[in-house]
Amino acid sequence: MARPEPDEVLVGSGSFRIDPNRALEILRSRQFETEGSRMAFWIRAAVLRGAPRADFNWGPLSLTIRFGGKPLTIAELRDPFSCLLSGSSADPASRWLALALLHTGRPKVTIAVESGPPDRRRALFLDDNGLREARPTARVSGRSPDTIVKVSWPLVIGVLYDPRHPYCWQPACIRRSLEPCPIPVNAPRSGNSEVALRFEPVQPDKRGIPLKEIRKGGLRILLRPGVESGIRVRFCVAGVEVEGSTNISFPIPWVAWVDDPELELDASLKSAVQGERWKAALKAVEEAATAHSLEVVARHGRAMRLVGDILLLNPDLLREWKRLRRISLAALTSRFEKERHRRGVRRLLSGKLSGDHLRMLECALVCAHLRDPADVVLGESERVGRGPVKEGLWRVPLYFDCGGKPLSVMDLVKRKDVRLPL
Repeated sequence: MARPEPDEVLVGSGSFRIDPNRALEILRSRQFETEGSRMAFWIRAAVLRGAPRADFNWGPLSLTIRFGGKPLTIAELRDPFSCLLSGSSADPASRWLALALLHTGRPKVTIAVESGPPDRRRALFLDDNGLREARPTARVSGRSPDTIVKVSWPLVIGVLYDPRHPYCWQPACIRRSLEPCPIPVNAPRSGNSEVALRFEPVQPDKRGIPLKEIRKGGLRILLRPGVESGIRVRFCVAGVEVEGSTNISFPIPWVAWVDDPELELDASLKSAVQGERWKAALKAVEEAATAHSLEVVARHGRAMRLVGDILLLNPDLLREWKRLRRISLAALTSRFEKERHRRGVRRLLSGKLSGDHLRMLECALVCAHLRDPADVVLGESERVGRGPVKEGLWRVPLYFDCGGKPLSVMDLVKRKDVRLPL
């Protein structure tokens, strides 16, 4: 059956807009019930507004969501939904705000949103009857007051059995999706269960191991050492991972999160569409991984020469180095992170823990990450057309001889006197 044409309001020569409540009516009639967490929509809205954190606090009959960053504009508060009818031209921050409002607005659920500086706070009110402006009620202070979203509902039997209802949102369900999230998320209570979420983002290491953040155009790419060959690419939108991943053939194993706020999603808003944005993201990941791999290889050559001298002067560290060769990459990564983030002075063996030990750990971690890919390059009979990354693996030092001199796989092939490299 043909749908009626939306009511149009003339706002200027050659320009029309849809009445906000008419836009809401159209969207509600065409709404596709997503199975994902509605919390993810609010987290994305907060990330895109530059919020330093996002907080969710439940009460018996209410949920309060707070986030800072750029306040909502007058246009967003008066007409938040028309951007969803404007196609790909909509600003991602406005679009995810509208999606969050649309998917939070269940029957008999009311939503009040307040935003703006202390002297110019504005508010909107949304319920079953539609959208209208409201008078601000929250008292705020400071130069950058939070946007406050108050969701409330009556005591209704049946709410406990509706996972889409705000009372039943489960923060624990999105914990894994927040691995690439750049802001803390705090949700101390989850509706009808006591499952708390206190997420803190992982800080990228300036030296590139174990997590490297790269900005490329409008994309944010996170690289972490992988286990399987190639690059496993996981897609994100505004700090929240979406379903599905793909692999790119690459000499060094990496896991990559690529965050594109404008990535096209399917109707469920859970999975990436393999369109032009998807292809561009894959290309950006491969370019970023190439540049970072060459940087790691070049830096590691210098670090190995320094660590070789350290091992010759410190028998304890030399014994530790030999033990580290038997530890898995995952165990080395965990150990390196703990040592790098240690607080205060701790002791190793009978002496103080020094920077030498941390340098050695980093070298051991990079060696563990690169040795298997280097062995693959060593086994290739044809060196022509290897490319810069494979050539780097051929030449990067990954072992020591008995005199503490760094050795590459190329050296192991050429030096027949090297039998048991360290």
